[in-house]
Amino acid sequence: MEANNFKEIVSYLNRGIIENSIEYAKKNDSFVCIAKVGLKINLKDAYTYKDLLGFLHVKSDYGPVLINQEDAVILIFRDYKVHQAKAAIQKIQRFVSHIYNVELKHVGLTLIDSQDDIKNLITRLEKQYRLSKLSKQPKICYDTKHFDFQTSTMVELGRLFKKHNIIKIHNLYEGVPVVDRVCVQRFKNNNILVKIEKNRIPFFMRESFCFIEHDLLPSIIKANIATVNQTFNSLTLSDLELVESSPVERSGIRVQPHKKIHASLLYENKDICRGFITNISENSVALALNKVQIKQLNQINLNKKYLNLRFQIPTKKSYITTIKTKATIFRTDSNVTIFSIFPSPVAKKKIRSYVSMQQASLLMDLKIKLKETYEFIK
Repeated sequence: MEANNFKEIVSYLNRGIIENSIEYAKKNDSFVCIAKVGLKINLKDAYTYKDLLGFLHVKSDYGPVLINQEDAVILIFRDYKVHQAKAAIQKIQRFVSHIYNVELKHVGLTLIDSQDDIKNLITRLEKQYRLSKLSKQPKICYDTKHFDFQTSTMVELGRLFKKHNIIKIHNLYEGVPVVDRVCVQRFKNNNILVKIEKNRIPFFMRESFCFIEHDLLPSIIKANIATVNQTFNSLTLSDLELVESSPVERSGIRVQPHKKIHASLLYENKDICRGFITNISENSVALALNKVQIKQLNQINLNKKYLNLRFQIPTKKSYITTIKTKATIFRTDSNVTIFSIFPSPVAKKKIRSYVSMQQASLLMDLKIKLKETYEFIK
């Protein structure tokens, strides 16, 4: 079989699977995302290539993995909203880099719309993939039919809120995530007015900002809580800002330690700095470091290197257990550096147990606050 004929057959088969996914989204009124992922790998290494494609199949919830080009594949995420698919791809990127030493630098992502046909869907997907390739830094570029993170304006955002006015507001109350599904009453001058249940009002009186999630938006919106009106049970949210990452997109539960947990960071068996953990999940640790330590990390240029992280956490039986894990620098925000961690199954189980303990404690505190709030309102 000639190479050109083979490519035409593969393209035709891919088209059939994508059309089936469009039909699935329409018939089931479901969210389906499609991503084009640049994949640089030595095609002569057939075993690694086969193994990597199997890994992508598993990590996309056993969705189709289509060979698009020699250096790209298409992933389909069924029952995923676009920000959920983005978070899943970010997780895949970290694990593929760690396990296979392969960088998935360029990604285009879009949400299948009920009005889509294959032509405009692929056009939108290819546009986002090209934008990702043009970026100087590795980047996931994404959109929906209604909104493009790169080019859309607040005017278009207002039109979207008017047509589809249900949003989710994500807030923190004493470290516990609180989510409210509300209706947008008005959008004007970059401000949103929403109605909220009376007994939920106190949860918005301590934080100065929140995050907004919309099913048809490819990104999360950060907003300031401008006013809380207890008389009319309403919130005014101002200074809306589209953000590329937020706590809403975290795939695992993250908790703050009950007290200071000190951690040591080592590289090539040398202790390079120490700090304390500000929050922790199964897949990441946020470490508070001073400016001098952060400068030292930058000077050593450890961004793509594996470090060793050591810290101790309590167990359910009140013992202390030591965690040793590989870690890579994910990003630095102010004086906090976030590390992706790769614990062994045993260490992961210990971290999961600690997170569960902290979560139970926070929920107990929240129940007490809810009871006090309810009695106050009565």
